[in-house]
Amino acid sequence: MSWIKNFVLVVMVSSVTFKILDVAFGAVMPGEYIVTSLERAVNRSIILREFNPNQSASIAPSNFYMKNVDSLEQRNYPVTIDANGFIENGNIIQPNPDLRIIFFGGSTTEALFVDEKNRFPSIIERSLRNAMNQKVAVHNAGVSGNNSMHSNLALIAKGIPLNPDFVVLMHNINDFSLLSKTKSYWVSPISRALISKNFSPFFTTEDSARSLTFKTLKKIKNFLFPNLYEYLAPRLLPNLKLHKDDFKGFRLESSVVDTEVEKQFRASLITFIKLAETWDIKPILMTQFNRVKIDDPIFQRFYQSIPEGSDMSAEKFIQTYQKFNDITREVARQRNIPLIDLELLVPSSKEYIYDTVHLNDEGSKYVAKIISDQIIKIISSDI
Repeated sequence: MSWIKNFVLVVMVSSVTFKILDVAFGAVMPGEYIVTSLERAVNRSIILREFNPNQSASIAPSNFYMKNVDSLEQRNYPVTIDANGFIENGNIIQPNPDLRIIFFGGSTTEALFVDEKNRFPSIIERSLRNAMNQKVAVHNAGVSGNNSMHSNLALIAKGIPLNPDFVVLMHNINDFSLLSKTKSYWVSPISRALISKNFSPFFTTEDSARSLTFKTLKKIKNFLFPNLYEYLAPRLLPNLKLHKDDFKGFRLESSVVDTEVEKQFRASLITFIKLAETWDIKPILMTQFNRVKIDDPIFQRFYQSIPEGSDMSAEKFIQTYQKFNDITREVARQRNIPLIDLELLVPSSKEYIYDTVHLNDEGSKYVAKIISDQIIKIISSDI
């Protein structure tokens, strides 16, 4: 084995010798001969919060989820994701469409707990095809937890390349939820982050305790027995915390909504508009339908479920939520772009909304009719 030791020794001595020669060369030669090697940014990347492409599943609201709803049926809802990470509509695909529309938003656009063909983007696609006698493609780019800054990134990464005619944005509650705690889109828990540290996957103290082994076991559980786990875990382990608080560690200071928070939300909406218009795409803003009312029992239940540490009163919560819809109206008016005011057009009742902000099947049908009619008017006014 002596030859191995000799080989290693030669390699080490040669490496040290070359490094000394290179340093000496750099010290005595003119600057134009010096090349400084900088590593490219492979340790960090922008997060595209989307569904993994080309997958399908049937999902059902959990028992925990059902505690805060009053007009949602607990059953399986099929979901299929296309090659672009969009939620499929279940309609016949028409290639090379005459009209293409993309809806960006959070879970209120995503509408997972609505039948596939009753999700409002799906109904809108069929309605516009019938009304306009054209080939129409409508894409559902909603993702639970996304705020408007996530939608800006999605528009750049996968919206613009499709060359859509319209992009529609509906945000409120997720932006409000984040900004009231951190006052910045760039300060967030890992689940809402804009940047990922690829080789250091834990961003917060709470996340650092969740080891790679834990995450691996969780993936195995989700693959092998998700339904049994959801049913048995709360019964066999009643004290086990099954639902993580994403914002734990971000409630240490008072929840604040001030001019800086409003400025950031406004700027994010304007960013979406300018991005679209720069690429000859027509933007449309929508306010968010809701049951955020002081006398609504579902809102009362929701507010009581907010984790301890929030110092925002129910009245302040409602006022701030409405302010975010007002900012959406204000930006649309100032920028002279179309607004679909769903907050005013959709009744705040369990007939259409099963919790504070999510549509049930009837609500999705109702909203689809409103949006379809408004888009037809917008198109007609442009002709």
